[in-house]
Amino acid sequence: MIRPLLLLALTICTTSPLAAQQLALTKSGVAIDAGQLGTITLPAPTLDTADKQELKPIYTLDGGEARASYANGFNIRIAVDTAGHTITYRFDQPPAGVTVIKFASLLPISLNQGGRYALGSTTGEFPASLSGQFLAHGDADHIDILHPLGNGLRINTPAAYQQLQDNRTWQWSVFAWVYRFDLQRYHDARSITFHVSSIAADTSAPRKFLVDRFGQSTRRDWPGKVHHDDELSDDIATQAASLGTYQGPDRDRFGGLAGSGKKLGLKVTGFFYTATVNGDRQMLVTPEGNPFFQLGVCGIANTDDFTTVKGRQAVYEWLPDPRDPAWKTAWREQHPEWGIFSFQIANWIRKFGQPYSFDDWTTQTITRLRAWGFNSAGAFGPYTDTMRALNFPTVSFLPDGQNAGLTMLPDKLGASEIMDPFAPGVETALDQAYTKAIAPHADDPLIIGYFLGNEQHFENIPKLVPGYQASKVPAKARLIALLREKYDNIAAFNAAWKPTKPFASFDDAGEKPLFILTDAAAADMRDYLNLYLDSYYSLIRRTFKKHDSNHLLIGSRWTPQTANNENVVRIGGKYLDVISINYYTYGIETDFLKKVHEWSGGRPLLLSEWYYSATDHSLGASNEVKNQIERGLAYRNYVEQSADTGYVVGSQWFIYTDQAATGRFFEGLNGEGNNTGLVDVTDRPYEELVEAARQTHARIYDVVLGKEKPFAFDDPRFSGHGDATTN
Repeated sequence: MIRPLLLLALTICTTSPLAAQQLALTKSGVAIDAGQLGTITLPAPTLDTADKQELKPIYTLDGGEARASYANGFNIRIAVDTAGHTITYRFDQPPAGVTVIKFASLLPISLNQGGRYALGSTTGEFPASLSGQFLAHGDADHIDILHPLGNGLRINTPAAYQQLQDNRTWQWSVFAWVYRFDLQRYHDARSITFHVSSIAADTSAPRKFLVDRFGQSTRRDWPGKVHHDDELSDDIATQAASLGTYQGPDRDRFGGLAGSGKKLGLKVTGFFYTATVNGDRQMLVTPEGNPFFQLGVCGIANTDDFTTVKGRQAVYEWLPDPRDPAWKTAWREQHPEWGIFSFQIANWIRKFGQPYSFDDWTTQTITRLRAWGFNSAGAFGPYTDTMRALNFPTVSFLPDGQNAGLTMLPDKLGASEIMDPFAPGVETALDQAYTKAIAPHADDPLIIGYFLGNEQHFENIPKLVPGYQASKVPAKARLIALLREKYDNIAAFNAAWKPTKPFASFDDAGEKPLFILTDAAAADMRDYLNLYLDSYYSLIRRTFKKHDSNHLLIGSRWTPQTANNENVVRIGGKYLDVISINYYTYGIETDFLKKVHEWSGGRPLLLSEWYYSATDHSLGASNEVKNQIERGLAYRNYVEQSADTGYVVGSQWFIYTDQAATGRFFEGLNGEGNNTGLVDVTDRPYEELVEAARQTHARIYDVVLGKEKPFAFDDPRFSGHGDATTN
């Protein structure tokens, strides 16, 4: 029998080898530098078994080779050949019951700006809006991913079943490629090799631009799209006339419901705090002692509007010389070598005819937000003297990470790393960091409170810590110590955990991956997670209150996945003043929110990140709605339905401006480029959205105090029935 050929040759003349540096092993998997497409990472594969289980690997990187280890004792060695442009996965005889080695790689949502694909003989264009789960699937021996300008990437593979998915089906703003290597079809195989090559664009075709000189997509027109410079300068008078003033009940200096605190029995403390009124309505209270429902906006800063232009200058109709004084402030000076540019700032320069000033921009922004009824800054915005002078409350983050001298777990658990509370000297380092960053602001009444981090996925700790080495990671050493304390000897541990190969000693177990295969192992890891969480949160609260007894600890901005872990919520609730959740949803799921509220011991909830978006300006979309009118209706539904719960005390919309059409800079060439903003790249407000926000903000305290019913967007995605809008 002839063994199947596992390395397939290139078949079209438009492909060419990637440069040597374009394949690399990283701690996340194999990174493919695909030029204008950005970096595409191929993580270690999972295993499918005959009994419908999916076995996930413990992935380790050591020198020039990586290894994926599995609970059944199977190992895959991963290597890249930069000269041969190949990625090879080598393995021994697979254990009985393993049927498929499955690869899954995420592809940038920016491909919806005109990118194309070929999965074998099936070709098509990545859709601008969600149109279904599968773009293509079937047996194929290669996949091509083409940038909107025509150049791209090919991966030749052994012929197998493959899928190209639109993960917006699951509210995940990415595409995905899935490759399934069938071990029954290739039963003699002991390796899998992918050959990676470049696809050149057709240089004979007329040159196209993806982005015009104002930072707008060139793919379509829409009402209000800017075509000339004088339209921007004309906006100054037009927008000033249309801005108007705040509509709603009087507010105190801090944005709370003026004159109401005394009637509700609230105290004046000089700082924000939480209270319960009318027996069952939790709320924030301003330093002047008045009710405060946070109507915040994240990202009151120029961050997501910066995009990386270096390496893909050809997609832009216009870019100024970074040395030109007129445009210097539109370039991100902190990293000039990256070539990072903001069309948002460039349009501000055009509009006002002067170099960009963050103080001037902030003053205009806060003036707008207050007129629209917003009362504070959310996460990811600097706290400046201008904001203080304008009496605009804000939230902040506690110092974290290696920059604060803290020892972190090696892997990213979501959007941020997590401190190792068992590291030697961690309390001293935390104390020093808080002395420097927290203590000087302990008496500032404009600070509502502090987040501990962003999307800290504590539920992953039991999955990741067992894969570390105790000699390198204190958290793993503490796990081994816990196991030593419970089990009299290594034999008792082996009997309880049932490793594929018994360990010779606890020291041996400390240096090798541990897999959770038995009920006893799962119970031990629950005990460990509880120990970890209690150590982490108690250390932070103890140290924080030593330096600042005035401000609130407002949580870790959990995702719903984390907030669905009862142990995490119960222990976090012991030490937090407010539970924060980055809650992306259509309808407000009160059963879920109530469960989190109860698990936390009755802590109030803050919905710390969310938005709705549309593709009508050719930007990406997450939690997608049809247009800007529906964005406004969705906004009203989210804020008012959550305020009506009696325990949600505020929300923070993400973010003030749209993300750059070619993606936010800190994610490289394939960052998010979504319709997130209250204003677009030309500084024009989305009038339908902000007018809807005005209406909700004017009546929010009547909803919070139970005097009025909340607005309901009677759409199946939001309510489960009907298709009309009701008040």
